[in-house]
Amino acid sequence: MTQGNRLVLAVAVLALSATAVRAACTSPSAIMNFAAGSAKGGAFSFAGTGYENKGVPGPPVRFWAFNNFTKANSGTALTYDKGNEWLVNPALDYKAKGMKPGQWVGFQMNWMSPGVEGCITDMEPARTVVEFSFADPAREGTKEHAGYYAAVSVDHENWNFDLDRLSNAQGGHDIPVSAIAAPKIDKVEAGKDHTVVTVQVQDPVSFSEGGPNKPVTLVAGTRLYYKSGDEPRSSLAEGWLPVMDPADGKKELGLVALGKGRVQVAVPGGSAPVWLAARVQYADAGSVLLSTAVSSHVRVAAGGAASGGRERRGDKSEK
Repeated sequence: MTQGNRLVLAVAVLALSATAVRAACTSPSAIMNFAAGSAKGGAFSFAGTGYENKGVPGPPVRFWAFNNFTKANSGTALTYDKGNEWLVNPALDYKAKGMKPGQWVGFQMNWMSPGVEGCITDMEPARTVVEFSFADPAREGTKEHAGYYAAVSVDHENWNFDLDRLSNAQGGHDIPVSAIAAPKIDKVEAGKDHTVVTVQVQDPVSFSEGGPNKPVTLVAGTRLYYKSGDEPRSSLAEGWLPVMDPADGKKELGLVALGKGRVQVAVPGGSAPVWLAARVQYADAGSVLLSTAVSSHVRVAAGGAASGGRERRGDKSEK
């Protein structure tokens, strides 16, 4: 074999290896609420959101290998392909007995689905994370806009991932879909080039078999964002800019880690109104994974006054 042929063969092997790493599982590996509607079944509670009393499609869903998003995730798989939706509202979609409107369940998620990148059976630990976040359709386009999220994980049983094994703070199996908590402003100090704002940040929460953040934590903390000008009317993440570090007004502040509680941020100075909101950052070794929605907003004003009382601090279930 010539050196050129060896090189071609080596490149081909590398290409095939890369493809194999990114390929979906070749055998079914379902992610769903297997016992939905029964005494052992669980659900995601969308109570109080615009998805409570509507059927499919629900919000977009993502899943990935715990702490290993880059090697195995839902990729470009269709989260609500008609008839194969990943989340359903059984009381409305199937007139299911024993279910209430707003109790959505995992349905057709599978590591074998077309578009999935990587296979969970190649991962260690073999734990699947399921996440969805969304701008509440009932409030979108208004000053009362709000973002919601849920992040859960389970390990496998015979390579299936049973979401009925999730536990909430009370030991039940219904998992709250929580409001992304808006920052609370404590103090505002006007500077020459920017305004320094001291804010309180409420930690996000995730759920696994052991309850909130047990046995693993799927959330890393919070990132803060701002908008200038007119009062926001959307929780879609587009258009929100990261706040800056007061020690260096040109550097992004970055992650506010769990347990931090209070932090100082820098935002543009001047006469234009400035508004703050938050996004959830999920825990992962190799990727910065953020909620696709932001929280409700608060206004940066002298004395730390908030705009219109729009300080959704998240559901009580988060505490």
